[in-house]
Amino acid sequence: MRKSLILVSLLSLSLVLGCAGKRVKLEYKVKKGDVLRYKQITTGQIEFKITNRKPKITNLRRETYYTTKIEDIDDKGVAQASMTIEAVTEKEKNGEKTSEFFDFSNRPILMKITKQGETEVKNWEDCKAIFKELEMPSVVVQFSPTLPEKKVRVGSTWIDDEKMTYLFFDLSPIDIKLENKLMGFEKIAGDDCVKILTTEKTAIPIQKGKDSWYKAEVTIKDFNLNKEFTTYFAYDKGRPVNLEGKITGGEKRIYQRIKDGKEQSWETDVKKELSIVSTEVTAEEYKVWKEGVAKRKFKKSLYKTEAWRYYREGENYYREGKYDQAIASFKKALEQKPETPWVIAWIHVEMGGAYDKKGLKKEAKKEYECALKFAETVKEKDERLLRAIRRAQYALK
Repeated sequence: MRKSLILVSLLSLSLVLGCAGKRVKLEYKVKKGDVLRYKQITTGQIEFKITNRKPKITNLRRETYYTTKIEDIDDKGVAQASMTIEAVTEKEKNGEKTSEFFDFSNRPILMKITKQGETEVKNWEDCKAIFKELEMPSVVVQFSPTLPEKKVRVGSTWIDDEKMTYLFFDLSPIDIKLENKLMGFEKIAGDDCVKILTTEKTAIPIQKGKDSWYKAEVTIKDFNLNKEFTTYFAYDKGRPVNLEGKITGGEKRIYQRIKDGKEQSWETDVKKELSIVSTEVTAEEYKVWKEGVAKRKFKKSLYKTEAWRYYREGENYYREGKYDQAIASFKKALEQKPETPWVIAWIHVEMGGAYDKKGLKKEAKKEYECALKFAETVKEKDERLLRAIRRAQYALK
């Protein structure tokens, strides 16, 4: 019995040592006409803490399908590819739930992909526009884990140098470094895989730029971003079969602007914690998902509706003293039948203000009274609606 145990132990040790000493060449193996499809589930929470206000927390779940078609491939193995994105994003923010479907299947991202997975995007502006619509705060050109050019074994490491571009701020791209380490060999769903651990710890110096949304100067400091991903790469098939990981980070934003001749400034602390799981998807699984999406009803985010666009347009005209144009925009906003009470109330309040500026007191009073109709149903936590009601009450004194 003792001899049997010793033999088993020696056999196990030899297998471990054999795997540890095994060297493999990792490359993406694709051919013209291939279709690679992955499903990525992102879940987590983002917190915005603004000066003198209660924190705003957004709970997020996003299911994204990335479909990459290999259009051509040269004799060096460099692929010409097009990637399309479809996603369902579910959010809960300030007690309001939204669920949107984003279909970019007719707006492909065009790129080159080397055997090591290094990506070069050809239509960069289109790429940025797509991720901006998805409300992603930043984007890195690299969409797949990169691989070393030489053979690797357990314990081997390599570095990726990447650039991260902010989508909502006019700031310089940030240099980031991804550290990769081959952790071992595993069998996943019948595929021989290497397990790759990718980590990133980014801290940047103070950056200054512009925020187009608030029309303000913005300073970003105390920025930190931590990523840890585990990728299972099937080296015989030449592609990832599974990826999972977490992203945590935070930053402080300091805003400054001139509004109505007065200087304004405020701070926002941003914290986020996200989990990501990405897996290969078959054509049949993708078909079932598309059929399910077709049956669902989606509620569009307020900030992407025509009502919101006209409301913001009216605000801008009001600030510029163009009161007739402001009133016209506010009326168009109401014609879109917005569903959010605080938006409706503020449209009436600001349209009343524009009438006041024109000396049309009767019309202004009518708009303020429309805003006050929400006073009976307003809840204490709905701060924006409460502020609109108070503004209307003050204007009518």
